[in-house]
Amino acid sequence: YPINQNTIFYMIFGYSDLTACIVKCLSFLILLLTFIYACRYLKFGYLLSLAGALVYFSINLIVRFIVADTLGNLFVLYPLLVVLILKIVEEKRVRDILCFNVICIFWLLGCHVAWIHEALFMLFALYWITFFVQYQRERVKLSLLIRHCGILLSLLSAPLLASVYQYYFLYDVIIHSARHVTEGVVVSPLEFTAWKELLISFRSSSYVWVGLVMAGLYLINGVTRSIIKESPSGISMEVGKEGHISFRIGKIVPGIVIVALFVCTLLILLRMFVPYNLSPDFSDYVTIFSSPVFYVSIALFFIFQVIIHRKDSAYVVTAQDCLLFIVYISLLSCYFYLPSNVAGYDTQYFGELYIPIRVVFILCFLWSFREFRSSKMVRIAIYSLVFLYFVRSHLSILSLRFTGIIWYSVRDGGIFSLFFALLFMFGMRNLFSEIARFVKNSGRLIKPLYVERLLLLFLVMLLFAGSYAKFYEGISNRLIFPARGHDAMTDQEKWVVENRREVSLVRAELLSLAQNTNHFFRLFTPEIDMVTGMVLTGNAQDYKVHEAALYDCTIPKDFKTFFDRIILGKQPLDPHVLKNVIQGGVFTKHVHDGLRIKLGDVLYSNLFALMLFPNDLAYIKQDNVEFFWRLMQVKYLFIGPLMSERLQDFSSNTSYKLISSYPTLRSNVFEITRNKPYSQFAFLPLEEGQSYEDLIRQLNSPDIKVLSALYTKLVFPYELQEDFRVRRVREGHARYSYDVEASKKAILVEFESWNVNWKATTNNVSAQVEKAFRVCRGIRISPGQNRIMLSYELKHFKGLFLLSVVIFVGFIIVLVLWLYLEKSGRPGPSKPNA
Repeated sequence: YPINQNTIFYMIFGYSDLTACIVKCLSFLILLLTFIYACRYLKFGYLLSLAGALVYFSINLIVRFIVADTLGNLFVLYPLLVVLILKIVEEKRVRDILCFNVICIFWLLGCHVAWIHEALFMLFALYWITFFVQYQRERVKLSLLIRHCGILLSLLSAPLLASVYQYYFLYDVIIHSARHVTEGVVVSPLEFTAWKELLISFRSSSYVWVGLVMAGLYLINGVTRSIIKESPSGISMEVGKEGHISFRIGKIVPGIVIVALFVCTLLILLRMFVPYNLSPDFSDYVTIFSSPVFYVSIALFFIFQVIIHRKDSAYVVTAQDCLLFIVYISLLSCYFYLPSNVAGYDTQYFGELYIPIRVVFILCFLWSFREFRSSKMVRIAIYSLVFLYFVRSHLSILSLRFTGIIWYSVRDGGIFSLFFALLFMFGMRNLFSEIARFVKNSGRLIKPLYVERLLLLFLVMLLFAGSYAKFYEGISNRLIFPARGHDAMTDQEKWVVENRREVSLVRAELLSLAQNTNHFFRLFTPEIDMVTGMVLTGNAQDYKVHEAALYDCTIPKDFKTFFDRIILGKQPLDPHVLKNVIQGGVFTKHVHDGLRIKLGDVLYSNLFALMLFPNDLAYIKQDNVEFFWRLMQVKYLFIGPLMSERLQDFSSNTSYKLISSYPTLRSNVFEITRNKPYSQFAFLPLEEGQSYEDLIRQLNSPDIKVLSALYTKLVFPYELQEDFRVRRVREGHARYSYDVEASKKAILVEFESWNVNWKATTNNVSAQVEKAFRVCRGIRISPGQNRIMLSYELKHFKGLFLLSVVIFVGFIIVLVLWLYLEKSGRPGPSKPNA
């Protein structure tokens, strides 16, 4: 994983539960301070900024990303980068550009390569959305456009160059791993396949249909206004002499109603007479229109509107307001009230909040639409949310089909929650000022300023209480559990406490087995999940607890193919069926519809399965899987109940000894008691007259009988010392050597995963690292002395690392010089050159 801001802290103070809690608190503190600082630039007060920060934490899964140390920098600086984008577009100051580059480099260096492109792409889109809002009423000159293109290039290219070395490294790991987008996903833009899927996703979206209808009505409204010359047009509220409130409907509204009835009739006819699989889907709004919380919020919104504006005789609701109000409701529905959207993550996190918090959030969010005309930030936030909707729900199909890049919608929380929190703050400020003005006009003794502060203080207290309830007492997405059994109150808490206890017991037992075993061995964990990963993380590998395969995304593709085809005997999946080749994709409802994939076809939970799924157990044959265990030097099995039952069906089940069971983890530890050699390497001698090429070809045969026969001919280092005398010296995790004195030709077989980046030299002469048994490493051994050096060498890694250091140090120097010149009052350029 990339280095983040917590690494230095761990290097100084070491890793423990205490330091882990401290760095998590530091991540929260950084995010809190950057959010408040960003809000201060937008002219918000500290108390309101604190309330917005709590909303930012609470309405989605942003906290789960902050909790993970390896993702520490991903979102803690995102609010600051967004505000810098606004400042750069508005002011075009060199200092802001330099600050953005320096902060963005820090930000990129702490990101996960698979999770970065969403946020980075949204910053790119936000730049042009801000540019559009800033100059939408002006005539944009070509020189201004070129200048902003140059600024954007400087914003994105330098940080990416500064961190490209680590992304090159991770990309190299991904393209040689099992976790990738396989053949069959990417198609040519000239084909109609992806465009057809995009059209299907549009057709299945109620938001697109409602948007088209409302846009048509708004267009007709504008044309009619220009003909009738009535202004304002729409619904106006008047107050009579006796205080009675009446509403007046403009002349053009009946025309809009007629068009609306015509469009609705047309859509109903389409629904009735067009086949179901070709007709549009209008189910997106079902959840929000069946929510009591939403109706309470809407009722409060209109009640407050009437009370506050009861004396405003010129208060008018225009067609633009109606359209914007529907956009607001659609955004709420899409991001918080669509249970089939990204497996319900957004809905669950929003639903964990107190009902009063949800009511206040929706009320303030809707109230912000009154500032749509006057506030550029409100328009930027709304346009950004609409744009993000189209990207995550529709345009991500093109991204997947043309480039193979998957847009993980479940990770958008850190993006859209920022815009919702800002809109909440604008609505809250506007609402509180209206209430304060109402109190002032009513002649109350209490000062309006006190009213605003009391309301804000009450809101902050409510948000703190709601956050505590969500993170400590929630059900579906709870993050913090008691550490001791007597503190557990619910069944979920008791399960978590017992789970943690068993994880500690498993870890202690595995370490004890490693200490009591004198030879090298591996552990087979085919049904690995997050719990099993917790057992084997940390320093367990340093205590000889090695797995039979590498973790998660670093399993080589050849290794996975070997296990599926040779061990399980499974036929390859059809690459033209998308659900077979998209691994772990978490998409929105409309992307599922466009790709013709049901919601459960691509399971996100399968991301953490290492080797086996439940339906794989039927393929397991005893001879095949036992050959795999011999090849990978497996001594102990850490398996679940299904694999344990399959083990009992083996004819030689007396060769397996049950050591312990863990009912909460639903796992068992078995020992393979059959006598067999264990080693990290062995020698395969060549037969008389046999060539290296012929033996290597047999070593990579697709026939498991051939591979098993060759395995029986292996010579392990302690068996025949007169033929092979060997000394193995490790000089680091990625560099070690062998000193072999051989009396015959052979292949040195390392029971480690082959990778294209492993390089070898024999007696200072470059040598080829061959594939052995289709997944292991092999080096040719000649009679005589063989001094073999093995190293893992990534191309251009050192040069790219040096480039990143030079760029980063250069930005720091330029920024310090610029601040010095600005502080000393010396003249400097106020705007960058294109």
